[in-house]
Amino acid sequence: MADDKKTRMSVLFVAPCSYFDRGGVETHVREVANEFVEDGHFVTIISISPQVFSRNYYKKDSLRVICIPLGRKIINRFINANLHLLSRIKEFYRADIVHYHDYKTLCHWSVLVYPVLFLLRKKVYITFHGWEGKVPPSRVVKYQRKGAELIVRGNMCIGHFISKWYGTKPTIVSYGGVRIPPLANGELFNTVFVGRLEQDSGIMSFLQAWSDVKKQFPWMSLIVCGDGTMRTNLEEFVDNHKLRDIEFVGSVSNPQYYIMNCRLVFASGYLSILEAFSCKRPVISIYENELKKDYLVMMPNSREMMWIVRDSKGVVSSIAEALANKEKPKKAFEFAKENSWNEVKSSYYKLWGLH
Repeated sequence: MADDKKTRMSVLFVAPCSYFDRGGVETHVREVANEFVEDGHFVTIISISPQVFSRNYYKKDSLRVICIPLGRKIINRFINANLHLLSRIKEFYRADIVHYHDYKTLCHWSVLVYPVLFLLRKKVYITFHGWEGKVPPSRVVKYQRKGAELIVRGNMCIGHFISKWYGTKPTIVSYGGVRIPPLANGELFNTVFVGRLEQDSGIMSFLQAWSDVKKQFPWMSLIVCGDGTMRTNLEEFVDNHKLRDIEFVGSVSNPQYYIMNCRLVFASGYLSILEAFSCKRPVISIYENELKKDYLVMMPNSREMMWIVRDSKGVVSSIAEALANKEKPKKAFEFAKENSWNEVKSSYYKLWGLH
């Protein structure tokens, strides 16, 4: 496609996150956008986020990023997003493909824009990422997701669990992508946790298990890569229980560096799991509710590639096997190779009916 200028497309992504931040959705949008730019297409990303942006506009080659900050109050966010998007209607008009990421960007923030897209007969698609952290999901959220599904031409679901828990009929299912790094031989760190410091990540269960882990493996240390609303509480928990050899390094720009140089990974989301798979590192992941269990076990052959446990006791009992088992990391590595960002890009082409 990149060799023929006549086949160049203009792709517009509308995303509920900053292009520059670290996170699952952020990385997905950024990597896919870069893949399309490499194919010779023009990509515009409209980033909408309640967070303060470090910059409001960014341009490099055939990629443009337009940032829309939102107010703190919900009603202000609704008004600001809708008015800002409407003021950018030219971007929608010029686009060959309009692709939303997550239902809020379409159902909440495009109330004024979507009727125009409908009248223009624009090709509109959506990717459903993750979940809201509430189990079971509310009826309102289910209705909004279903509404978004019905008014677009097709959707991509990140994980099979979305179909079960939200009733979505996926056009395509993906687990995101990864880039295979050069494998490191050194082991600078024993154990690394990678993920958001939120309740659904299982980080508290990992810390609750740490005293028993140290009894069995006194040489083991833990690096916590990630940030979130629970960080202060987690650090206080470590101090109050006098847990040794745990270091919080916050949100890091390159978590794969830590993963490449460790023996064992505690992972929460698909992105960090895939990154660990790509480095041939054993992975332990926790589910604390039935939705998170399906999130993990509905990944194809997941139990053959990683250790999925229910609680802190499961963490302790699985570590020795994870350190000794060489077969699961091998199978996981093959899965990672099959889920490169190039493959994710191909899935988008398929979703859009392109070859």
